[in-house]
Amino acid sequence: MKFRRKHDNVILEPRSEIVVEQLRKNPEYEEVKEDQEKADASKTGKAKGDKSK
Repeated sequence: MKFRRKHDNVILEPRSEIVVEQLRKNPEYEEVKEDQEKADASKTGKAKGDKSK
């Protein structure tokens, strides 16, 4: 399970269920679904990796 900090998109992967519960309650973080993470990675990968001119 992963969480993203909304203001700077930092990804956290907590190992403890207690930390997971705290992140779920915190409005500054949102839970990241695996398919959402893959879509985000493909967007950033295309933007960073596209060097064709």
